[in-house]
Amino acid sequence: MNTFRVAFLVERISPPSSGLLGSFDSTYLQALKDTVNYITNKGAYAIIDPHNYLRYNNVCTADDGALTLGG
Repeated sequence: MNTFRVAFLVERISPPSSGLLGSFDSTYLQALKDTVNYITNKGAYAIIDPHNYLRYNNVCTADDGALTLGG
């Protein structure tokens, strides 16, 4: 096996306090980068997989107008 799915939560990389268009959480982003770099430096592939089940900040993003970008 040479492909790994790296799941992450959007709320952790882009906290609701700054909104989807705000700054990323640098600690969480660095941990995600470190994981992907480790996998790819070993010659494998990393699939970055956001896991939120169509939700952001407990709001279903599949609903029309339910999500306001930028906070």
